[in-house]
Amino acid sequence: MGGESWNPDDAWDDDEGPQECDLTDDEDEYDVEPCPSCGRDISELSEQCPYCGEWIERGGGSPTRRGPLVVALAILLLISFLIWVF
Repeated sequence: MGGESWNPDDAWDDDEGPQECDLTDDEDEYDVEPCPSCGRDISELSEQCPYCGEWIERGGGSPTRRGPLVVALAILLLISFLIWVF
């Protein structure tokens, strides 16, 4: 290494300077939305509110098929009950 000592001030020497994308206000920033629990503004990408700690449930997944299954089961139970009674 030639006996030169490392100077931390040399690490910050940058002749290039900031790039244009660093100076412009592009759409790289994320939108905020209110927390469903406490109402404070949080990032739309948050999975958990940093203020109240509640987990954020997002919609957009596939709809559950639990409703029709429950209805079909209830109808089968009703038919079974009516056959057993009569």
